[in-house]
Amino acid sequence: MKKRTALFISLAIMALLSLSSCEWLKHSLGMKTSAEIEAMMQSQQEAVQQETPQQDTISTIEQPAADQQMEFRYYVILGSFKEASNVELMEKDAKKFGYDPIAIPMSNGFTMVAASGHNTLNEAAKALAQLEETDICPYDRWIYDTVQGGRK
Repeated sequence: MKKRTALFISLAIMALLSLSSCEWLKHSLGMKTSAEIEAMMQSQQEAVQQETPQQDTISTIEQPAADQQMEFRYYVILGSFKEASNVELMEKDAKKFGYDPIAIPMSNGFTMVAASGHNTLNEAAKALAQLEETDICPYDRWIYDTVQGGRK
C-alpha cells in the first residue's frame, strides 16, 4: 500500500511538472524568470556602455607628442616620468653608463627616457638584454614601438 501511494505521488508530481512550464516553476519557487534575467542583463550592458569612454584612451596615452618626429621605430625605454627633474636624473644616470639618452615627450604629460633607438625589433631586444646586465634601472625597462596598432 505504501509503495502504491509513493508511486502515485511520484507520478502525480511528474505529471504536474511536465504540464507546467519552467517559467511558472521558477516563479512559484521565487526564482527569477527568464524575462527578469534578460532585463537585468540589458540594464547592466547599458550601464557598462555609459561608463566606456568614447575614445580609446590607451592609444591616446601611448602617442608621442604630435610635433615630435621619431627617428627610429623602436626605443629601449629606461623609464617614464611626469616630473622633469626625474627625467633629468635618469638622463644623468644613463650618461654615467655610457648611453646617449633620448627624451620622448608623450601626449599624456609623461616623458619617456630611452637608452637607445633602433630600426628593428631584433636590435632593440639585443640592446635591452645588454641593458639588463647593468644596474641603471632595476625594473622599468621595455621596448617602445612607435608604430602602435598599425599607426605611423
